[in-house]
Amino acid sequence: AKRRRDIVRKYLAGHSLTVDGLAGRCQMTSSAIYGMIREDRTRFGADSLSKFLKAIGVSAQEWGGK
Repeated sequence: AKRRRDIVRKYLAGHSLTVDGLAGRCQMTSSAIYGMIREDRTRFGADSLSKFLKAIGVSAQEWGGK
């Protein structure tokens, strides 16, 4: 989770956003973003994760640590 949290923090800092601002930009809730960071599958679906990763410019492999 630390790697994913660092990816999101870097994106937020680089774009002067909060998690709520990023959630609005991605048309999802901040709860879903926090769920993606923790890999809490009850908070998001595969389509949401794909849309989120595309929005922040990260590959699924990088997000998954592979």
